[in-house]
Amino acid sequence: MHNSTPSGNRRAGQALSMAAIAAGALFLIQYTLAETDIVTLRYALAVLVTGGAALVARRGVNPAAPGHAPDPVSLVLGGLAALGIWPAAWWLMDLTNTGLEDVAGRLPQPQPITQLADSLAGLDLQPAAYELGVAFAVVLIPLVGAWLWWGMALPELESLLGSRRGTWAAGALAGVFWALSGPQGIAPAMPWGLASLGGYVLAGCVAAWSAALARSAWAGFAAQFAFAYASLAWADDLFRELGRKAHWDPAWLTVILLGGFGAFVALQVMRYREGYVPARREPARRLARLGLPLVIVAAAIAIMAALDVDARQGSAANPAAASSQAAQQRNEQAQQP
Repeated sequence: MHNSTPSGNRRAGQALSMAAIAAGALFLIQYTLAETDIVTLRYALAVLVTGGAALVARRGVNPAAPGHAPDPVSLVLGGLAALGIWPAAWWLMDLTNTGLEDVAGRLPQPQPITQLADSLAGLDLQPAAYELGVAFAVVLIPLVGAWLWWGMALPELESLLGSRRGTWAAGALAGVFWALSGPQGIAPAMPWGLASLGGYVLAGCVAAWSAALARSAWAGFAAQFAFAYASLAWADDLFRELGRKAHWDPAWLTVILLGGFGAFVALQVMRYREGYVPARREPARRLARLGLPLVIVAAAIAIMAALDVDARQGSAANPAAASSQAAQQRNEQAQQP
């Protein structure tokens, strides 16, 4: 992965354009495959499309540009920061899902991956579908995503918007990417769809700041890895303890406050260890190159929202067969060894 510092060798907006196109393509792929028995291929396509976008974006980068080897402590701090905001992200996802349920109804029940006849290239992958899904969601997808977002898109946005605004923008856009590109209609899996958007944006901002402060995409990967691992391994435990409480219950707010404070401390320690120096902003005329990526992302969000609401309204006529997405995923995760 390349150093997450601005590079004059990259054409402005190239990585962002590829990331936006990849997000739209993956949303279409995942939506099309949502009602099928295919599981592993969904994850494999996410890796291939994201990695392909990174390869194309890399054509605008000087291949001899040196990367920055992060301090191992920075990797740990990035992971701890992600774990700190993990309860807040899931709280925000569940709060958003509850609001959408009140307005439009519940999503259709996802398919348990243990009951799907998963196969790829003639191989029966069903016995290992859960393990493969974890490997893709926790390691492979965050790895290629970190290459695209923290190694390429983040430096572009830092150059165009300045370090602080560029980092926030990169985190928000990465969160949108994750919400659009995740496998749909299966459980256990990472969250997907409109309800997941806010939580992913929060997680994306922490990963972006980890990469920016450490000056390395690997720190952003560490944050993504920790968030994905916690989401698959501990979400059931989190909601077993707090899921029946109101969203504004002091127990929820205490966990969110303590976790957020821990994340803030971890990022501040990283900032002073690495000697973070803000990057300069490029001339304003180059901001026009962000237009195409933003239009693509806005259109994809609008389509995702329309399909999400339509699915909820369609399942409202049969409430006994529908349940909230967060509760469905927690129940499936509880059945795993």
